[in-house]
Amino acid sequence: MLGMGLTAMSGNIKNAFTITDVSDLEFWYQRNVGVTTAKWTDSSGNDNHSIQQTESNKATVTVDGGLDFEKDNNHHYDFTNIAIANNQGFAMGLVATLETVANASIFSDSANEFIRITNGRTFSVGTNGGEENLVTNIVTPANTYNAGQKVAVLVNRKSGSNGGFTIFVNGVRLVIDTDLSALEANGENTKGFTIDTLGTTNASTNPFDGTMHEVVFFSKGLDNEEIADVNSYLKNNNGL
Repeated sequence: MLGMGLTAMSGNIKNAFTITDVSDLEFWYQRNVGVTTAKWTDSSGNDNHSIQQTESNKATVTVDGGLDFEKDNNHHYDFTNIAIANNQGFAMGLVATLETVANASIFSDSANEFIRITNGRTFSVGTNGGEENLVTNIVTPANTYNAGQKVAVLVNRKSGSNGGFTIFVNGVRLVIDTDLSALEANGENTKGFTIDTLGTTNASTNPFDGTMHEVVFFSKGLDNEEIADVNSYLKNNNGL
C-alpha cells in the first residue's frame, strides 16, 4: 500500500519546464552551455549554432556564460537562416545587459530584415515579405531598456493576417504607446522576414553593444501558457 501511495503521488508531480517543451523552437543559445568565443552551441537539438571564425569579430565569454559584444569591433555570429513567412507568427526571447541603448541589433539578414532595440523605449522589427519593406516600432514606457541593467525581453507576434505584437520585460506585459508606435497593432505588419546573423544588421551595421546572456527563437506565436512559461524560465535562469 505504501508503494502504491508513493507511486500515485509521484505521478502527480509536474516536471520542471524547460525551453524545449515548447514546439517550433528554432534555436536556443543557453546561458553557460556550450559558449566559446567561436561558437554558441544551440541547445534546441536543431544544431543551429551561432558561429564566428574571424578572430576580430568574436565576442568575449563572460563569467556567467554569456557573450559580451563590443560595437566598435563589429562582434557578430552567423547561423543557418530562419525564414518567417507572411502571416506566420514568431517569438523571440532575450536576456541581455546593454552597454549602449541605441540601434542594438539582435538578429538580421539584410539591411531591411532585423530585430533590434532601437532606443530606451523602442523595439523594432523590419520585414520584407512583400513589395515593400515595413518596420514595426513598438514604443513602451520611457527607460524600458537602460544601459547596465539586465532585462529579459520576450516579443511575440501572433500568426494569421490579423496577427499583432505583444512585448514583455521581466515577465510583465508592457503597455504599448499606440500614438508613438507604428505597425504594431493587429494586422498592421504580418509580413515575413529572414534572419541569419546574431549581433549586427547585415553583418556590419547597428551592432549590439553589451552582453547577451540567453537567446531563444520560435517560428510561431506563443499562446498565453507558453508565454508565461518562457518568461518564467528566462527570469529564473538568469537571476531576475
